[in-house]
Amino acid sequence: MRNIFLVALSFVMAATGRPAIAAAPAVVTSILPVHALVASVMQGVGEPVLLVSGSGSPHHYALKPSQAQALQRADVVFWVGEDLESFLVKPMRTVGVAATSVPLSEVPDLVRHPYRDLTGDRKLNHSSHRHAHAIQSIDPHFWLDPQNAIRWLPVIADQLAERDPDNRLIYRQNARAQMAQIEELSEQIAARLKGLQAIPFAVFHDGYRYFEARYGLQSVAAITLSPEAQPSAERIRRIGRILSETQAVCVFSEPQFPPKLVKTVTEGLTVREGVLDPLGSQLAAGPELYLELLEQMTMSFEQCLRAE
Repeated sequence: MRNIFLVALSFVMAATGRPAIAAAPAVVTSILPVHALVASVMQGVGEPVLLVSGSGSPHHYALKPSQAQALQRADVVFWVGEDLESFLVKPMRTVGVAATSVPLSEVPDLVRHPYRDLTGDRKLNHSSHRHAHAIQSIDPHFWLDPQNAIRWLPVIADQLAERDPDNRLIYRQNARAQMAQIEELSEQIAARLKGLQAIPFAVFHDGYRYFEARYGLQSVAAITLSPEAQPSAERIRRIGRILSETQAVCVFSEPQFPPKLVKTVTEGLTVREGVLDPLGSQLAAGPELYLELLEQMTMSFEQCLRAE
């Protein structure tokens, strides 16, 4: 077998005039924002596999047979962690056991925010809040703070370089370039959202604290504790009262879920409606998606919060 490999290597060197480069590592990613960041680092070398695309939920996703096979063949798996992609916990311990698991939520020095009580129910205890989210108390939507994405990129590059040292420089150069782009866009976003910090609004679920905190925005209510949980009639009435009392100007829905709940909550109120997409589910997967996601979210806030 070794002789066959040496013959093949000699053939490539003779044909191209340079040493053969090893194949890119087999990389699997969980959700669209993580896929975008990994794809930006791998540009020019290879493409990662995406598991959850479109309107799929990272909480209750079911792997397709082809995706289970990709996970079995993977060298590296990048995901946020079991608090978000709970569907991956068991497969990572079975079919993906040979891969290097990189839960990005465990990267040191991330900005971390706990979930808030945006229910309007002051009697709601912290344990029931956690249970409804099926997670711990820390909000796992880390990527909505661009500084967290910037912290992730060198880790992604280092993990890829460890598996593929021939392309180490490409990975690290790509990571630095993407970090610079995110930093530049983040400065632009701060300028664009200036003056909107005191305007009250409501969200579909409390998944935007990282973006809000980074740019000084403040939601006053969340329609549901978890995107997959149907709010009670009493909760809907409470949220409606909060919107009225705070004079909220906008309520944001999410494209993955029916907008009828927002219609019910805002009935009889003078309030605008917008859409926030934390996963970029309506965007084309690829290395540009993360920047496009931030741009889309900024535009949604601008259009819904600014006075007409």
